[in-house]
Amino acid sequence: MTKNVKKIQEVVKLNKPKFNEKYKVWVVRMKTKTGWKAIWRKSKESSQEVYDYLIPKIVKDEVNADKSKPSNLNKVTGDNKMGNIEESKPMVNSIVGKLFGGKSNAE
Repeated sequence: MTKNVKKIQEVVKLNKPKFNEKYKVWVVRMKTKTGWKAIWRKSKESSQEVYDYLIPKIVKDEVNADKSKPSNLNKVTGDNKMGNIEESKPMVNSIVGKLFGGKSNAE
């Protein structure tokens, strides 16, 4: 195992080793917090060792739905007694609006 593989602390997603026909190597792809990375190995056994080494390093990033920001679709107007969903004007691109005869927001 190389030093670079041992430096990896956290893995968000890990893919099983796959054979790359073009370069004739086995590739283990992983997603870290900084982005996707690939580790290439000539033999299947060494790529499997890398994969087995990285499995315990997988961290679960759970997103809680209750903490997400409400979108405009979920916004309720305060002055409306019935609590109806606030209506917004659709955004129309000025070029598309001119082509189809509609009014654009730029006008």
